[in-house]
Amino acid sequence: MKKSTISYLERTFGSKKLLTLNIPEKFSYDESTIYYSHPEAVFLPDTEEEIKEFLKIAKERKVKVVPRGGGTGVCGGAVAIFGGIVLSTERLNKIIDFDELNQCVEVEAGVVNGDLKKFLEERGYYYPPDPQSYETSFIGGNIATNAGGPRAVKYGTTKDYVMGLSIVTGEGRIVKTGGKVYKFSSGYNLNELICGSEGTLGIITRAILKFLPLPMERIVFLLPFLNLEDALNFVLQVQKANLPFSAFEFIDDTAIYYVERFLRRSLPYSERAKCYLFTELEWQNNDNYVDLVEKIANKNNVLNIFVASDRINEEKLWEARKKISYAFKEFSKRVYKADVVVPRGKISQFVKKIKGISTDKMPVACFGHVGDGNVHVNILELKNTDVCDVKNVLNSIMKIVKNLGGFPSGEHGIGVAKKEFLKNFFSRYHIDKWRKIKKVFDPYNILNPGKIF
Repeated sequence: MKKSTISYLERTFGSKKLLTLNIPEKFSYDESTIYYSHPEAVFLPDTEEEIKEFLKIAKERKVKVVPRGGGTGVCGGAVAIFGGIVLSTERLNKIIDFDELNQCVEVEAGVVNGDLKKFLEERGYYYPPDPQSYETSFIGGNIATNAGGPRAVKYGTTKDYVMGLSIVTGEGRIVKTGGKVYKFSSGYNLNELICGSEGTLGIITRAILKFLPLPMERIVFLLPFLNLEDALNFVLQVQKANLPFSAFEFIDDTAIYYVERFLRRSLPYSERAKCYLFTELEWQNNDNYVDLVEKIANKNNVLNIFVASDRINEEKLWEARKKISYAFKEFSKRVYKADVVVPRGKISQFVKKIKGISTDKMPVACFGHVGDGNVHVNILELKNTDVCDVKNVLNSIMKIVKNLGGFPSGEHGIGVAKKEFLKNFFSRYHIDKWRKIKKVFDPYNILNPGKIF
């Protein structure tokens, strides 16, 4: 980027909004542990209008702009790998409007998911999308990647709660989509187009999100199974029995091993269990539900049943699931991630095939959301490996995914981590159409170029 462009932007917005010296290290990476690139500058706008003005200048001077939320992505999507200026939405953090009558809330893109949850819970309401990073991830980033989470099996993903958006396109134009309506059949649904677009079509600045009444009381079960097939049969049977479950999470034996080492304590039945299932049931003091869960679990060879109905014990049971990523980072030089999605009925088949490509040098651990087929595959680099070794493992994983009718990402997006695999899942026709859509919103190709495709 030309020095004259940086100087012009500094004069226009001031040095407190355009950082060019002593840029905080956090803007150089995301949670992937793989991608690192120091941006040429960081822009910290306070308003949507400033973003509009900034993008008009970027368009004229052909400056690459990399949108960034909380930096919790794992695909390099918010990292300036190809140069340019990182545009952070961290200062756009206001809850603008709480509309109880229409059960929706308008927020700026930099509002933290967990802060929105707390705000609504204090008023007796609930915002369901719950990515693992909810305590630090921004709503704008959640929308840009269509983030999911454990409770997606009952409540859906982020896109199911977006009623309206305000974005700034690559032309520097503010575009509003949707509104405070629950039905929409008036032309193309641009809300769903922007959800999952990873900052390549526009900078998300505001969102109108629907919320729900707080759910019933929850009861959490930790169920160690001898194998994944038994766990999946349990899930099928409790769903068939119409029990009100809101989450089904599993971790495999490799993940169990590393979590035990990280927590420095043994987990129940870890010497025999090949799979732990974490489940969450919403109930209203209905003991029949608990009895039925235990009956179905026992029918499917569960090793034991651990139950928690209060917050402290819930957290204790969930701990092994929530600490997985920390455990992998603790014991691996690098962690290569693939949040693939396969048909639910083929999860067991998928994990079995994955175990076939796991090695002592690069063990592969799986965990994820049984209820919607989203499996998080983690390749752990225990020793220095050749780039080709990692590529070969990733290629093998993606071939298995495709053969089972799945796709390369369930909730984290494509970024740069998985874009080379897209051509194996989608035809040239598909990708050409995507490029044309991008050109409509970003004709100068300044928004997050090089991401997705």
